[in-house]
Amino acid sequence: MLPPASRNRIYEKVSLLLLALPIVWGFYLVLRYGVNVCFGDEWKFVGMLDSVKNRTYTVKKLFAQHNEHRMVFPNLITIAVSLLTGLNSKALMLVDMGIVAISYTFCIRYIRSIFYDNRIKIVFFSLISGFLLFHAAQYENILWGFQTAWFLISLCSIISFVFLERLLRGEELDLSIFMILSSSFIASFSSLHGLFIWLAVDALVFISLLKKVFLKKRFYILLATAQVFCFVLYFHHYHKPKHHPAYLQNGILKAFEYYFSTIGQVCSPNHRIAFSVGFVIFLSSFILIFLAFYKKDFLKKNVLPLGLVIFGNLFALSVAVGRSGFGVEQAFSSRYTTNTVLIVLGILLCAMQFFSKNIMLTKIAFFDVLVALAVITAFENPVYLPIYESSKYSRLTDAYYLINHKNVDLRSRGWGELSIVTAIQLQILENNSWNVYSPSAKKTVAKYFEIKPISTFRIPRNEAFILCAFKNHDDYDSLQIAVWSEPDGQDDLQWFDVTVNRQKSFEYKIPLESYNTDGDYFIHVYGTKKEKREFITNARLEIDLFEIKKYVPCIIPDFVYSNENAPYYIDIESFNTGRLYLRGWAYHDNDECSVYIENDGSFYKATVESRQDVQAAFSLADSKHGFSIKLYTENKDYALYLVNETKQEVYTLK
Repeated sequence: MLPPASRNRIYEKVSLLLLALPIVWGFYLVLRYGVNVCFGDEWKFVGMLDSVKNRTYTVKKLFAQHNEHRMVFPNLITIAVSLLTGLNSKALMLVDMGIVAISYTFCIRYIRSIFYDNRIKIVFFSLISGFLLFHAAQYENILWGFQTAWFLISLCSIISFVFLERLLRGEELDLSIFMILSSSFIASFSSLHGLFIWLAVDALVFISLLKKVFLKKRFYILLATAQVFCFVLYFHHYHKPKHHPAYLQNGILKAFEYYFSTIGQVCSPNHRIAFSVGFVIFLSSFILIFLAFYKKDFLKKNVLPLGLVIFGNLFALSVAVGRSGFGVEQAFSSRYTTNTVLIVLGILLCAMQFFSKNIMLTKIAFFDVLVALAVITAFENPVYLPIYESSKYSRLTDAYYLINHKNVDLRSRGWGELSIVTAIQLQILENNSWNVYSPSAKKTVAKYFEIKPISTFRIPRNEAFILCAFKNHDDYDSLQIAVWSEPDGQDDLQWFDVTVNRQKSFEYKIPLESYNTDGDYFIHVYGTKKEKREFITNARLEIDLFEIKKYVPCIIPDFVYSNENAPYYIDIESFNTGRLYLRGWAYHDNDECSVYIENDGSFYKATVESRQDVQAAFSLADSKHGFSIKLYTENKDYALYLVNETKQEVYTLK
């Protein structure tokens, strides 16, 4: 048997390895799914970095508004990282994970202070806290280099409340005051929501005064002065973004629905479940704040948890007031998770203190439920991996189009993100070999898009083809493509000769009319140079050939027509000769719905498709089905109807 000292060292090493798992998880998500390509608001960094390089960047530009936010400190971090890495989006994501790792270490220190030498509970509650902070539900922020502000605010809130707790205990007075004021200031000039840290600190100080816990007058004077200065500076020449809805535009009831959904969506992407869980989280927050007012010494032991709960709820309320006009669906934006997950974390840190010394249960069932909620939320992480995979492929496709922007139409990209890119921004990136034009980024894109299959899954037999995209093959005299299906070896092997287009990028359609087999197809590409053939690349695709469905006119159900709008999203809307083809998705409150199309006075029911991108786009766990219809008609005019089988209502597209 090992001596106690050796066992303790082993236990310590094992504990450290276990505690590192959430950090490894966060960095894995970035390294596995992050792509070095500018996306959305990230394009503003191009001009910013170019101004810094040319020494034309000013303090006024640094403090300029972006929507409601003054992103001073995130911009400074971005400038520093980008100058070192050439505006590498993935590097910015890794820095964000580093910021979360610092937040996690503060939580570990806090949990250690509660359980002292109880390693099992320290590791257990630290792991839950870590997987909450690195939760995959915040995929928008994790995979977007622009979102440093969210993680910075989260870190600053934790630092402020940790040092406020030390201050209330009479520890490190000067250092605690400095850390509270400086972290609150940094958060305020990272995003508008950072201002709520001041309000959360005010609330905790107010409760402490009611509990007759008094601090030195110097702290109150400095807190009030710094807070007034910060708010005045922030709102100097502030203007509300014109493209945002009016406050409480859809009324108070809709705002509350938005609020409960916002704080509940971290636990479930389902609308009804998120709303219900959000209400439970709200009640739990209210009870914990109530305990702070009426239970002796509860505040002193729970400054950090209570601060996180108050801040997270203030954030959710502000979003509900300002953004509920966009509709409750917008409450499920994954970017909000970074701040709302702090409520669940605060509830966990509060509840764990009621646990028995010997068993993993509390004496009060209410706290057992709260901890169970946090545990379930933390271990939901893998559920979101399909969304990460989809995001990675989408960003890689963006990168491919950007690299080859002279030969492709940027406006053809699905969500229209690249249509906002200007020629000047592209020129800046190319001239400096920044971002997607760096050698490493080009190499990554080449790995995925050497040969790019477009139509690969369910293909109409009489229209079937595989679309291959070639680039940088203009040094070959000709290309040859060998195609065969897996069954019976190469009995159906066919060769296709491709004339090399002297442009850097071109496409070639491989027809599948003569193939009659479903399943795996093999594609090998060869190039001929000076009469010598050499292998270039290969691909293996799973193809399901099927006959085109002949749609028969039908009768739309005789339900009540509703005035409510039901959203339709159409991926493909094509009018080929004698054919109308639609493919997309529609939904209404996760109920069972069918899509009908009216054409030439007749109704046709669309085919239901199982589609993962529906869930990815809307984060609605029960809405995984899209629709498609391929109608042979000379009349290109049509109307869509969404039939709600559950409510027996019909919705039209407004």
